[in-house]
Amino acid sequence: MVLVLLSLILWGCAFSLLDKALSGRFLWRYFPSCIKMAVTLLGSICFCGILLFYGKMTVDGMARDDSPTDCILVLGSGLNGSIPSYSLVKRLECAVQLLQKHPETPVILSGGRGPGENITEAQAMRKFLLEKGISSNRIFLEERSTDTAENILFSKKILEQIFPDKRTIRVTLVTNHFHMLRANLTASRYKFHCTSYAASYRPGPTLVLYALRELPATLKLYLTHKEKEPFES
Repeated sequence: MVLVLLSLILWGCAFSLLDKALSGRFLWRYFPSCIKMAVTLLGSICFCGILLFYGKMTVDGMARDDSPTDCILVLGSGLNGSIPSYSLVKRLECAVQLLQKHPETPVILSGGRGPGENITEAQAMRKFLLEKGISSNRIFLEERSTDTAENILFSKKILEQIFPDKRTIRVTLVTNHFHMLRANLTASRYKFHCTSYAASYRPGPTLVLYALRELPATLKLYLTHKEKEPFES
């Protein structure tokens, strides 16, 4: 509803301004009014949609809910050989804070092995947590996922194994702030009961690129990703 209202308001302004600015110029003067209206309406919808998406991404990225849950889930984010990337380190630092605050809570580390990685992301995360004094008995590895959807889906099977008698399993989702919206949308798609704990990332061009990537990645999630059974071959 908000998108529709914003789009209609912007459409009225954009159509009036463009029609005056481009009147008699280029090919605009040859277009019938219905085509002009359709072009400006489509542009208005896209513009407002982008604004709303990045606004929601900003809001989700500020979440730091450290209330107790049944399990903590840390999403992988790439390795340099066998060394966690900067974004992954920030996620792991948040995970350590949560695990220290809730000493009985288990953690699932989710991430397979990608190009240029010597080990799985889950193994690298496990090593990081062990070095920070987290007991190995609390750590569970998910080592097959290659994207956010698989992170969530494959981890769901592990949760069911950890808590076989629980009907509702509450999870704290840990990822970077720019990635939190897509992670939340994915978790909702697979019926996860999640709270969010967003890790920061240093300002700069890399952060901008990561943020820009989120919109097409989210669209791809809904347009192309097919559900698969956990651990299917």
